[in-house]
Amino acid sequence: MVSGIGIYLAAQNQWIELGFIRDFIIMLGGIAEAVCFTMAIFTYQNSIIKKYQGLLRKQNSELQTSVDLRTKELEYKNRDLVLAMQEKDSLLNIVVHDLKSPLNQTKALGKLLLHHTTDQNTMIEMLKRIEQASDHGIRLIDELSTISNLEQNNDTLKLEKIDLSNLMVPLLNNMELIAMQKSIKIDTEIKNNIHMQTYPNYLTRIIENLLSNAIKFSPVGSNISFLINDSCINIRDYGPGFSNEDLNKAFGKFQRLSARPTAGESSTGLGLYIVKLLADKLNLKIQLRSEPGQGATFTLWF
Repeated sequence: MVSGIGIYLAAQNQWIELGFIRDFIIMLGGIAEAVCFTMAIFTYQNSIIKKYQGLLRKQNSELQTSVDLRTKELEYKNRDLVLAMQEKDSLLNIVVHDLKSPLNQTKALGKLLLHHTTDQNTMIEMLKRIEQASDHGIRLIDELSTISNLEQNNDTLKLEKIDLSNLMVPLLNNMELIAMQKSIKIDTEIKNNIHMQTYPNYLTRIIENLLSNAIKFSPVGSNISFLINDSCINIRDYGPGFSNEDLNKAFGKFQRLSARPTAGESSTGLGLYIVKLLADKLNLKIQLRSEPGQGATFTLWF
């Protein structure tokens, strides 16, 4: 500003030539342009820096969020692993206990037969008990194998369209033979031409387990009803039924319920758990209704 005023006064008094003034103004314009250009560059660089600082903060935030999510995921997996190990240990203890019982019984009865003279009737009774103990152990192993296969197999099932009457009649004939040993009658009502898209082996196992359960817990000389209509399969017994506490855990693994089999039959505590696994595999809804002393009704909706 001061330089500009001085040059103006010098020009008015003709102290300096006009050419010098022109060159000086051009020089000042170049300096101003350079200053403006430098400031523009500085402003641009500053905006770029701020932009990348913002991106860096965003990336750091996203990275931290990802780390937090991964940490939580690992915590959940670790918790699930701990729970799975605890369940495995618990189940192993139960299996060992349940297998030891029939084996010890078989061993004790075998010793009696070997080392003590008994009459023929007593011997036959002991052999029957050995057979029952062996059957219990074999059934437990079979059910554990079934559960292991079901829990690990996530393959898509190849469903078939079947006539329920054709599938159920042979099974019912076999179950009636078992029921006859307790003088139990199975009353059947099967509607004709009921077709279902299903996996026959799984459905057969479900019905077999439910009927076996009904026979096991029904009084000698009682009835069991078996019904098939357009929407469901219904099995009802007139045994001791389920308490409210039992209803909440009926489909659990190795659950010991308050009701006991009516003729001293053995129970693994796995039958209804297998039923639930199979029903889930077939996308079927299973419903249990019961009141203490009033029997139980299992309904399989399809």
